[in-house]
Amino acid sequence: MLPRYLVQNPSGFYFRIIIPKHLRPLYGRTVIKRTLRTHDARTAQAWALVLADRYAQAFQRASRAMPDKSLEELLRSAEKAFGEGSAREYEITQNRHGTLSVKAEGADDHARAMEALALLQSRQTPSQALPSNADIEAMVPTGLKRITLKKAVEEYKDRIRPNPKDKAKVKTFNGAISTALEDFQEWAGEKTVVFKITRNDLAQFATHMLGTGLAKSTVRNKLSYLTGFFSWAQSAQYFAAGDNPANKHIVVTNRDKRASAKRGWQAFNHEQIKTLFLPDNFKTLKRDATRWIVLLELYTGARPTELAQIDLIDCKEIAGQACIEITSIGDDKREKTEYTERIVPIHPELIKLGFWDKVSAMRMAKETRLFPDLNREALNGPAQVIGKDFTKYLARLSIKPRGDGIMGIRSFRPAVITEMAEASVAQGWRELLVGHEQSEGTQATDHAQRYTQSHLVKVLTEQCLPPLSWAEKGMIDLEKIRGLLK
Repeated sequence: MLPRYLVQNPSGFYFRIIIPKHLRPLYGRTVIKRTLRTHDARTAQAWALVLADRYAQAFQRASRAMPDKSLEELLRSAEKAFGEGSAREYEITQNRHGTLSVKAEGADDHARAMEALALLQSRQTPSQALPSNADIEAMVPTGLKRITLKKAVEEYKDRIRPNPKDKAKVKTFNGAISTALEDFQEWAGEKTVVFKITRNDLAQFATHMLGTGLAKSTVRNKLSYLTGFFSWAQSAQYFAAGDNPANKHIVVTNRDKRASAKRGWQAFNHEQIKTLFLPDNFKTLKRDATRWIVLLELYTGARPTELAQIDLIDCKEIAGQACIEITSIGDDKREKTEYTERIVPIHPELIKLGFWDKVSAMRMAKETRLFPDLNREALNGPAQVIGKDFTKYLARLSIKPRGDGIMGIRSFRPAVITEMAEASVAQGWRELLVGHEQSEGTQATDHAQRYTQSHLVKVLTEQCLPPLSWAEKGMIDLEKIRGLLK
């Protein structure tokens, strides 16, 4: 496996190094690439290591406001010695005393070769003689530490090992994360030195995984776990800072997205929503927590786990508007992404259903959680039992997806998003309500993070809640459903 700063193509080997961001204005470029004028891997690796060390010294001097141009001058001189930049290959031999000899053809060629050899030897001290294979293997780039892939993976796993009580995280750690790390270790070799791994290695690994028949989404997930590994390796100085080599290898096309959508969660349509909330049907949901979470889903589009782990302290009034704060703060909580944390205004129809009265009653009972009977340590989180209840409910009502899609409690989420979209609610506001990463750059949503909390709640209430007035649309009888709630 080649070092990350050594590139091979049909014309031979090249040395390539990325300039630190703060020095790029000084050098006027982001990358330095130089031909090593050889097809011999050992020779190329030796001089690439020397160049890497010298550039590292030059960067250090430049960082101290002492720019060092000697390396650039050396390269220009070398090009001239080799014949004004023309590609020319010489056979260089290291003698047992560390001196170099060169083989050339003809007097003129020999003269140029000797000039180049003299230039190289003038830059060499005895300690810089052409390294042996063992010397090359032992070399470590400036600022990095040497560690094998096997030891690094073990250290990383110890670093991220979850609390045994968090069964869901333990399941992911023992399953998807460990499998991704072990697959890469087996492919690259456990004795591979981490700082020698290249972006091209990760690209080849991705191609290999796809070749085994794995889906793009599965390989992308494996690479996302490897991205975490290399980010840690960079912070631990086992891998050079800068570009993460595991990033952006799998491109998901619109065609892929459409195919995935066909197999994903399908939204409930209006007729299905009516059926779900017919009082005679709804009362067959035995668990009160299931009834409430289903209603919260209908009016917020939140994720089931977000709702199942609400603490009473998360229920608050902001500028006179009842809200739920979706947050990772609290015991045993879990959130999907940074965009998950948000404020969700409560729809007036939920207030009529008695939601705020339930919050008050739970506080009077000295509870700290809105749904204290749900187990937050369950393998798939506190909403696991809610999902099972609702799946059985759909089966009883013969509500099924079309084609290869899925229907379940998460089908409320796309239903809510679709309802807002059809009412022309801007995508940015929809994403803020349901906790999606912001993908739209509108004037309104670009500045949402600068809004005061009260103003943001006011705008979300005005923009997002009116389209979700299900009772006004004849989908739910508030009075009869309230009679079925505790």
